[in-house]
Amino acid sequence: AFAKGCTLTPEEVTQDVYISNRLGKDLQGNILFDLTGVADYCDNYRGNYARFEKDDLYGLIDKQGNVVVPCEYDEIPVVSYEDYPFLHQGYQPVVKDGNIGIVDMAGNLVYLSRYSEDVARTYNFPFISVEDTNGETIVISIAGEFQEHFTDARFYGNSQIFTAKNSEGKYVVKDISGNDVIPPFEADYASFNVSNDG
Repeated sequence: AFAKGCTLTPEEVTQDVYISNRLGKDLQGNILFDLTGVADYCDNYRGNYARFEKDDLYGLIDKQGNVVVPCEYDEIPVVSYEDYPFLHQGYQPVVKDGNIGIVDMAGNLVYLSRYSEDVARTYNFPFISVEDTNGETIVISIAGEFQEHFTDARFYGNSQIFTAKNSEGKYVVKDISGNDVIPPFEADYASFNVSNDG
């Protein structure tokens, strides 16, 4: 990558494969794969996957140029964290037929909600939050939609746990399946940190 004549920018050197004009290249500029017939446009990698677009639909490819998530979604949202990878923790939020959904690493649609992308508040994967008409938060995960609605919901990066107030005004700490991690408790504020090993 640092040979004479190298045109890579410092940002491109931080990854081992990059995409330029629908061509997958290594750090020396060698062409690894060609997406010309597969994609009209392709983003660069976030983690081990890149989003591509064909005929106004989106999918994901891996670093070998293989289609992992088929190009059949209205959108594959980019999570707000700057370097948040696609298919983090094995799942990815998507939008299909205008509704929020979730796909797995095999590209299978594991959940499709009844909510449009217009009401999605955040994509704090593995959670998606939606605001209902009462201003309460509806939480969606790979387990589906949680029946209980919340206020003061807080999501923590890539954690599989969130905090929120339940209908009784008590704080809860829930996991991706909707189970209580800590029994409901009374407090003025609830927050936590997650260690690097989870």
